[in-house]
Amino acid sequence: MTDDEFDVPHPAPVSPHDRTWRHPAEHSLSERQQHLATTPPLGRRLTALTAAVSVVSSVAVLIVAIPRGISTTAEATEEAPATSVPLVKGTARAFATVVDASDRATPAIPLGNGCWLVSTADLDEQSPKWITTSDGQRIKVDTVGEVDDSDLVVVKSSTAQDINTQVAFSELNSDTLIDNYKNYRVMDTTTNALFALAPSLSMTTATPDIPIMTPAPIRNLAVVVDDVERIVGVVVRRGYSTWMLGKETLASIMDMTTGK
Repeated sequence: MTDDEFDVPHPAPVSPHDRTWRHPAEHSLSERQQHLATTPPLGRRLTALTAAVSVVSSVAVLIVAIPRGISTTAEATEEAPATSVPLVKGTARAFATVVDASDRATPAIPLGNGCWLVSTADLDEQSPKWITTSDGQRIKVDTVGEVDDSDLVVVKSSTAQDINTQVAFSELNSDTLIDNYKNYRVMDTTTNALFALAPSLSMTTATPDIPIMTPAPIRNLAVVVDDVERIVGVVVRRGYSTWMLGKETLASIMDMTTGK
């Protein structure tokens, strides 16, 4: 280095106290301290309380609104349109009878000849059984036969021969019925609610009965009715599936009523 180089000024960093500007890196510490020293406009407790109230309100709205919306939709889709056609003799609602066993009750479908078709799911087979008819009569009945693979039994009373509860099962044709399923409804014998009927699929061929679908599950036993609510079919619940009894099953049921 020559002597002349000492006389030439060289640019060098200016110390902070000699300049008014600051590099962003020099602001980090002061900004952090200022942030920590500044109180936020809302306290943490108030913020947490507000969030908790919001969550609880949202959950309450969902609990109330969703079931109400589902029930409204179900009622709109499941209820059959009102018909001006008067009910005729042999309608399903006219045959509202109940089997009572060990203080438990289950609906029954009248078959005529003093016989009824009932589901065994709600019955104690060892207990005495009675039929309570729609007009209040209480009639003792006994089991006369079981329907294979259907959880159904036929019960009969020797003193109820004169009760006109005949249903024309001999006229049923389930194969034809399923082809015209849009003309029929499924009536739950527990609630008298009407459901739409649609065909379904099954992986088993061991039963002559026909798998169907309904918008809501039935309880054990139901009937298929036409537009004037005449019984034209029988529906049972097996596990998680719904089945309409086929011609062979219905024929075996009618044989039990006649003692064949």
